[in-house]
Amino acid sequence: MNFHHFFRTGYRNGAGFTLIEIAVMILVAAIILPTLILPFVEGVSELDQPMIMTTLTFLAQEEMETRVICRTYDTVAGWASTAIDGFPDYTSECAIDDTVTFGPVVAGVRKITLRVTYNDPELDPDPFLELVTVKTDWGAPMPPP
Repeated sequence: MNFHHFFRTGYRNGAGFTLIEIAVMILVAAIILPTLILPFVEGVSELDQPMIMTTLTFLAQEEMETRVICRTYDTVAGWASTAIDGFPDYTSECAIDDTVTFGPVVAGVRKITLRVTYNDPELDPDPFLELVTVKTDWGAPMPPP
C-alpha cells in the first residue's frame, strides 16, 4: 500500500486515538478527577487530629498524676493556663471546686478539673481534653449515719 492509496480509499488503521478523542478524554478527566480526589485531600489534612488527641490524652494523664493524684488533699492547688515543658503549643490548667458534695459527704471533698489544650491558629476551636477527679480529705469529720 502506498501513501496515495491511503488518502484515496479512506483506509484507516484502527490503532490509536484521534485528536478530538484525546481532547474529549482530557476534558472529561478535568471535570471528574477533582471531584474524586477532593475527599482524599481533605482526609489527608485531617490526619494530624488523631495524633493531637493522643498527645492530649498522654499529657492530661501525666499532669493529673504528677500534679493532682500524687499530692495530698491539702497540697493540691489549681493553676492558670501554663505551657507544658517539652510540648510546644500545649497548655494545661486546673480548676478546683470545694463546694461539691459526694453523697452524704459534705466536707472534705474537692472536684478537680484538669484541662489540656492544643493551641493551633489553623484549628477553631482549639482541641482540648478534660479529666475530672474527686479528691477527699479522709481526716474530715463524717456526718452521722
